[in-house]
Amino acid sequence: QGGRDKVILNSEKLEQDKKWDGLSGIVTNIKNKSCKELLGYYRELWQIESCFRIQKHDLKIRPIYHWNPRRVRSHINICYQAFYCQQYLRYRLQLQEYKISTEEIKKSLLGIKQTILEDIETGKKYSIPSKLNESARKIYKIMRHKYSNVPYELA
Repeated sequence: QGGRDKVILNSEKLEQDKKWDGLSGIVTNIKNKSCKELLGYYRELWQIESCFRIQKHDLKIRPIYHWNPRRVRSHINICYQAFYCQQYLRYRLQLQEYKISTEEIKKSLLGIKQTILEDIETGKKYSIPSKLNESARKIYKIMRHKYSNVPYELA
């Protein structure tokens, strides 16, 4: 209460509000579950929110620059397949107790390159793989994928 120059606090109301400090409430329309089950659902909510965040930011599912319905569906399908692959990779790494963030996975794998050179005289093409960083090496090992950094001729 009060005007511009004077503020009056309702101390009785403040005391009542103190009883609720540090407590949270959950409102739901689910009627046939126990409190324990509902709290379990709520505690898993962060995983769902994390999935949406990954789809929105990392996979850039939006904006969609397609107008043909078939292309829009294909774009979304590719994004969800990429999301599945990413989640599967994180799951496999977790099983091996290798703690690494999604961003670190992305950075380490994006650093893997192959340079392709063509011999002008013979027309043969050669691939020169980059060296793996330590994180990428662990990821490849956990996924049981062999990687050689020895140059080789492309067929």
